[in-house]
Amino acid sequence: MSEFKARVFKMCDGGGFIVDYATALSLVGENVGTNARIVKKKWDRQIYLSDVILNAREISEIVYWLWHRDGKVSKYPELCKRHPELFEPISGLDDFKTEIGRMLVERSKQ
Repeated sequence: MSEFKARVFKMCDGGGFIVDYATALSLVGENVGTNARIVKKKWDRQIYLSDVILNAREISEIVYWLWHRDGKVSKYPELCKRHPELFEPISGLDDFKTEIGRMLVERSKQ
């Protein structure tokens, strides 16, 4: 990630989304260096009603669920190793904690 402006986008394996403020701070610290700053007041002004903002746990559960659905879940731990600032380890669908994750699991049962 070479540039941060008022909004932070993280691209991983073909998908784009806006990360929440806390995750953005983590990404800046890990990838850009000490000169980068994200000011909370400016961050809040850049959010639009149409934006979908996800925290690291929600992103992790969505990606894990998609990879589980597609039979690629064995590759998920490697993704966590490559991007620990964004993806949290998940051991299975029973490990989902967020509302989005639980809804995905519930819908897949129907």
